[in-house]
Parts: sequence; structure tokens; C-alpha cells
Amino acid sequence: MDELSQYERDRNAKIARNQAFLASMGLGAAPAVPESTSAASRRPAPAPVPVPEASVAVTALRQTWPARAREAAALVAALAAPGDAPIIVSGPCAVGKTGLVSAAAAALGITCAWVNCGDAAVSAPRSWLVDRTCAGLDMVGSVCTGSGAAGARRAGPGTLTRRLAAAATASLRGRVVVVLDDCDRLLVRARRGATSSDNGAAAVRHLLVACRLAAGTARVVLLG
Repeated sequence: MDELSQYERDRNAKIARNQAFLASMGLGAAPAVPESTSAASRRPAPAPVPVPEASVAVTALRQTWPARAREAAALVAALAAPGDAPIIVSGPCAVGKTGLVSAAAAALGITCAWVNCGDAAVSAPRSWLVDRTCAGLDMVGSVCTGSGAAGARRAGPGTLTRRLAAAATASLRGRVVVVLDDCDRLLVRARRGATSSDNGAAAVRHLLVACRLAAGTARVVLLG
């Protein structure tokens, strides 16, 4: 077997660090729903609609990103999979992570709400993330905003689940993805204030809970 290149070793090491950190903060993959769970306790899934097949999306991405064929296939499979477990996309700067995520979501007909975490607020990451996520959802269509969108964002995190569900309803695939770009800038807040209940990891955990309450129609991509 060929020896891994320095780039691949660095990438694998960064992915392992991110996964270990997220696992330590309780941000790992979502557990499967036990078979014994009653149907009444589950919220109904959205009705299926015609959407692009994953294989078609992979073929289109390979034509645009020939050097990222393996990564494109893995990303499409993760985005198309059911559930609300977060997806981690990690790698060095300027290798096309943001563009590949955007193209993969578009090829699958999945709505993306983008949050740039490069300027995450130090004092209150949770309220900052709620506000920026709602603003990102506002950008993907007026159906997500309703009336008085800015005032609703200021009201707090209580509207987040409802807004995620509304954005998913308006999406071709019935799914919405919140992409936290430069998420390591937000997560590092936990390392510097681990005793606080309002740190970067707690903010991301709150968003993951909102995605789960949105009945499997929303998930988070951690990009960094």
C-alpha cells in the first residue's frame, strides 16, 4: 500500500483531533432510535418529493472537482443520509472545502444556511450563533423569515427549531443544512472557558438539539 502523503497525514490528524474534541463535548453522532419507541412519540417525516439522485450528484461533482472525486462521493453520501448527526469537513486552508460543500448540497437539492464563525462573539457564543443561524435561514428564502425577522432573532433561541423546520419545508429535498464555516474559531471558546455554560461547544450543542427537534429535517456541517 502506498505511503500517505504529508497532506493526507496532516488532514487525517486534524480530523482525528476534531472528532475527539467533539466527542469529549458530547457532539458525536446521534444515537439510533430504539425499535421499541412508539410511533406516537416520533414526529412525522416530510412527504417525499422528486429530488436529484445521489449518484447523479456525484457524477456532476466529479466533472467539476476531478481531484476531489473521493471526497465528493463521501460528502454526498453523508448529506443524503437520513438523520441529524453532524458532518465534519476538515482540511488545510484554501483546498476547496467551502466550495465542495456548497456544490454537493446544491447538486442534491438541499438548502444551505451559512454561518461564518470567524467573528464569533466572545461573551455570548450561544446567542450569537442563534442570531447568525436565523439570519442565514432568512437569506435562503422569505418563507423562513415571516414578519419581523430581525425582532424574532432578538427574541432568543426559542424560534430556532421552528425556523429550521420552515426552511426544510421550502427546500427541494425537504432538508436544510446549517454550515458553520471556520467552526474551529467558535469551538475554541470551550477550551478557554470550559467552566462556562455559554461557550462555543455549548452553542453548537444547542444548535444540534434544535436540529433534532426539527424531526430529522435539519443537520449541521462543521467546516474548518
